[in-house]
Amino acid sequence: MAVFVMNYTQSKGAAKANIKYMQHRPGGKTERNHLTHCCALAGISNPEQLWYFKTYHDLTCKTLSSDYHIGWSYPFKTRKKVPQKDKKERTTRTLFGWDGAMERQDAYRMVDEAEGGSSFFRIKISPDPKTEDTRRDLPLREVTETIMQTFEDRIHKQVQWVAAEHDDHTPKRHVHVLAVSRGRLNRGDLKDIIQQATDACLAQRRALDLAQEQMQEREGEAWERSR
Repeated sequence: MAVFVMNYTQSKGAAKANIKYMQHRPGGKTERNHLTHCCALAGISNPEQLWYFKTYHDLTCKTLSSDYHIGWSYPFKTRKKVPQKDKKERTTRTLFGWDGAMERQDAYRMVDEAEGGSSFFRIKISPDPKTEDTRRDLPLREVTETIMQTFEDRIHKQVQWVAAEHDDHTPKRHVHVLAVSRGRLNRGDLKDIIQQATDACLAQRRALDLAQEQMQEREGEAWERSR
């Protein structure tokens, strides 16, 4: 079954931080990328860093532990820098929405122009690699569009959204979405969306497998004729 994870915020700063995370994986080219204990983020006020802390902080983390760290860029100096061998190249992903590719500034504008009282839904869509994305070939954009249409139908409000595929840092491909709307979802809505996500992924899997089988049959017939 496809995984559909969602939470929401009403902070525009946190929403923009999520968009930045969706598009970029921090790399080693920044001169201010330091290694600092995760708990150091607990008292910060910067919305982008605060969102990162709330999203990724390990609740089992010991405050005085020296082996649980995250990398981030801070406005202050830290004593411990990221070792050169641990640095990764910065990755820039393509943002997209209903109309195709989207620039980050357009996504920020969507957040800034959101109607008063709107919520920013942070969504993760992840097809099952064992039954759905078995060949890592599912058209994730098409799946995302189908699921977001279901989201809009269930919320009974117009929904604007921006998304990015993440297939560069984990074997399990997934999509991150930031959706903007004034509505809310209940448990029944979430259950229906999860089912729709699963159905969409399985339908794409069947279509891809059928196309693969037909291509193999044509190749086999062509080989027989050439003998």
